Amino acid sequence: MRNTLRRSSLSAAIGLGLFLAVLPASPAHATTVVPCNDIGALRDAIDLANVTGESIVLASGCTYTLNDTDNDSDGLPEITGNVQISSQGSSTIRRSPAAADEFRIFHVKGSGSLTLNRLTVSGGRANQAVTDGTFGGGIYNQGGTLTLNSTTVTGNEANRGGGVYNSGTLTMQFGALRLNKSTGQFGGGLNNQSSATLNSAAVEDNTSVTDSGGIENCGAATLRLNSSTLTGNKAGGSGGGMYHCGVTARFVSSQVSGNTAASSGGGIFAGAGGVTLTSSQVTGNSPDNCAPPGAVAGCTNPVSAFARNASESAGGSQRHRATETTTH
Repeated sequence: MRNTLRRSSLSAAIGLGLFLAVLPASPAHATTVVPCNDIGALRDAIDLANVTGESIVLASGCTYTLNDTDNDSDGLPEITGNVQISSQGSSTIRRSPAAADEFRIFHVKGSGSLTLNRLTVSGGRANQAVTDGTFGGGIYNQGGTLTLNSTTVTGNEANRGGGVYNSGTLTMQFGALRLNKSTGQFGGGLNNQSSATLNSAAVEDNTSVTDSGGIENCGAATLRLNSSTLTGNKAGGSGGGMYHCGVTARFVSSQVSGNTAASSGGGIFAGAGGVTLTSSQVTGNSPDNCAPPGAVAGCTNPVSAFARNASESAGGSQRHRATETTTH
C-alpha cells in the first residue's frame, strides 16, 4: 500500500531559517468490492482478507449463490484472519438448493475473526460424516470470534447447530436465527458451547428432531439474551425454546413464548442450574413453560387440566395453582 506524505513547514524567528517536517498520514483502510454473484471474486477476497484484513463489500440487494465447495465441508474459504463482510443494503450468501454436495457457508477457525454486517446466510447443510462436517449448517465458529450485526441466519441445517454452532465467542446485535434445523444432536437455531451474547435479536421458528429447538446451551457455555425473543421454536424432545446444561444462561428484558417440546420444557429445560430471569417473561409455551418444576426461579407453569378439573369437581370457589409434571 502506498503511503501519502503530508508536508508542513514551521516558521521560526528571523535568522533561524526554515524547518521542514514530514509527517506520515494514517494509511487508508483498504476495501475489496465484490461484483454481484461473482463467487470466484468473493473467495479471492476472503483469502486476501485473511492475510491483510481488508474489508469486503458486497453488491446491495444481490444474492451470491454457492454451487460447490471451497474445501471438504465449507462453501467459502476458512476464516483464519480478520475478515469483515458488509452490504450497503440487503445481500444474501446462500448454498444453491441444486448443489450436489452438502456444505455449510462459513467456518471460523480458532485464529479467525468474522464480522458480518447486514447480510443473510442461508441454505447451508452440515450433515456429512467428514471432519467438522456436522457442525453449524450456516456458520461454524470453531474457537474464533464471530460478530453478527443486523444479520439473519435462516434455512440452514446441521446435525449439531442448524443455524450456528459456537465454540468460541459469539456476539449478535439485531438480526435473527430463523427457520434453521438440527437433524440429530441439538440446537436448531444455535448450539452454544462457549460464550454467546444476543442483543435485540430473535431466535424463532427453529426446530430440532431431538432436544433444543431454539438454543442448546451446554458444556462450558455462558449465554446472555438482552432485549431478545425466543419464540416459535420446536423440539422433538425437551427444551423447545432452550435446553440448558451449561454454566449460566441469563435472560434480561427478554421474552420466551410460543415454543413447543414433545417431552418437557416447552420454553426452557434446565438440566443444570444457572438460568436466571431479569425483567423477562416465559409464557405461553407447551406443554409447560419450564422444566423440571422449580428449575428456573420466577418461571411459573400453567395450571394443568387435571388439577383444574379436580378443583372444579371439589366445588372449590378458589382457583388453585398446580405445577404440571412431565416425564423426560
